[in-house]
Amino acid sequence: MALKPTIYKVDLSLSDMDRHRYPQLRLTLALHPSETEERLLVRLLAFADCYAEGIEFTRGISQTDEPDVWQHSLSGEIEQWIEVGQPDAERVISSARKAKRVAVYAYGSSCRVWQQKQAAKLAGVRNLDLCVLPYDALQALLPGLSRNCSCSLMISDGEWMVTLGEVSLSLAPQWLQRSEG
Repeated sequence: MALKPTIYKVDLSLSDMDRHRYPQLRLTLALHPSETEERLLVRLLAFADCYAEGIEFTRGISQTDEPDVWQHSLSGEIEQWIEVGQPDAERVISSARKAKRVAVYAYGSSCRVWQQKQAAKLAGVRNLDLCVLPYDALQALLPGLSRNCSCSLMISDGEWMVTLGEVSLSLAPQWLQRSEG
């Protein structure tokens, strides 16, 4: 018998002062049995950072032909393709051909090694935003994640103030590459 995903309900309050977006959302996230809570947290933060009308979580980690999060236009074109983790450069390059914008939110203790291996291959991808989230900050946030919790993300001048459950901290994403559009 296959293991079922664990369902998380998150009340997300986003105050993105850089892009003037202020939605209040009730989200349902499925934690795949092979996924960590850290990865789920990064999916949530990536969703919030890339928020736009029509953005949605995909079917999950087991779907190799989909990103973690994406946004389609009304005509069905992929506006945003958002990957979490340390994807292969070939996957990112292929995604960049399918979408107007690709964003990768890398995390984990081995991020620097991944970055060094992939950097040269990804340097020419013009519609790529590449972000590394600080390992220590994510570890500090994890105790605030529960199956029914609230998350507040305030973005101002590129800095993130995150409150997850009872845990609050300032997080500085490191942008290694920004798209030209």
